[in-house]
Amino acid sequence: MGLDGWLYVGLLLSIAFSFLALRVNPQTFWPAAVPGLLLPWLLGVNLLALVYWGLKQRWLLVGVATFTLLLGMDYWPRLGGWTTAEGLRVTTLNCHGFVQDGQWADPTVVAAYFAGFESDIICLQE
Repeated sequence: MGLDGWLYVGLLLSIAFSFLALRVNPQTFWPAAVPGLLLPWLLGVNLLALVYWGLKQRWLLVGVATFTLLLGMDYWPRLGGWTTAEGLRVTTLNCHGFVQDGQWADPTVVAAYFAGFESDIICLQE
């Protein structure tokens, strides 16, 4: 096996480890999430490898590349992001540290203020 074959074996092993990110909760095993960030790029390189092996007429490797892309088919729809039927409500606030007239705001007042937004995510600045 030549250098291109060994590089492809490395690519396949990287993709296989990246597929763990789709199946393993990061709170259970966080290292699986790190290569999962590279999965779109690895699948793109695999697509290029499919073309490369096709041009070299290495049909077994074309089959392996195709099979690997098919394994990732449940990943492709996720590239556009996730949506819910209700939608996601995000609120962003520039709160100046909850200080007004040199006084820190009462935490119960701040909590009541945030409860009024009914947001899924609240982002605070400053």
